[in-house]
Amino acid sequence: MNPTKRYLLKYFAVYIVIGLIANFILGPPGYSRAFQEKFKQELEYYKEITRSEPYILWKQRPELHHLDEVLEKQIAFVQSFEDHSAFKEEQRRRMYYQLFFEAFATIMLVVLLSRFGRKPLLNFLDQKISEVRDWVQTAQRTRTEAAEQKKAAEEKLRSLPEEKEQIDSQTAGSIEQQQAEIDKALNTTLEQIENETRDRKQEEQHAAARVLKEELVSASIDLLIKKYRAEASGESEANLVNRFIADLEARS
Repeated sequence: MNPTKRYLLKYFAVYIVIGLIANFILGPPGYSRAFQEKFKQELEYYKEITRSEPYILWKQRPELHHLDEVLEKQIAFVQSFEDHSAFKEEQRRRMYYQLFFEAFATIMLVVLLSRFGRKPLLNFLDQKISEVRDWVQTAQRTRTEAAEQKKAAEEKLRSLPEEKEQIDSQTAGSIEQQQAEIDKALNTTLEQIENETRDRKQEEQHAAARVLKEELVSASIDLLIKKYRAEASGESEANLVNRFIADLEARS
């Protein structure tokens, strides 16, 4: 037989022996046989009342529950039975029994865990300690990062007026430069329009002069032809030609 089985056999043997001895000394967990035989009818009636719904409702909220004559008698019987010295002694014995076995079960569990659960418990504690240490380190790192971010934000806030002034200055200079470029472009455009208008006007004047000159020449020719046809002489033709030439030179 391996040591583990041997230990478990001893463990359960001790558990059973001590439990039997305590049960023999302290009595059963419920009402003892002697008490049940002595108060058989009273105990049965007591159990019937305390387990009934009207009594339970009254016990929970006595100020809200209506009492009739039957329930009043039952409550009086329960209080009288619980005030009996034998009932109080039985309740005290049952309390000691329960306290002993709760303590005994706890001690035996601790003994069993100390035998088989020490290593897993230590590993569990080491794991929890490691998790707590990691959490503390993470919290410290987070706190440090938060402090650095706060410091950077405060420095940023302190430098905002200077940056605002610099941005305003750059913006004003840029606006002035753009306004100067716009004014220059506008003046250049107006000058070009004025030059083009003047050139266009001169061209139109020259064209009108040419048209007028052409019309005058045509009119002179027509007039000359009419005079030539009217006079029809050599001398007059020579005079007309000379006059025509002189007239053209004068008009030119």
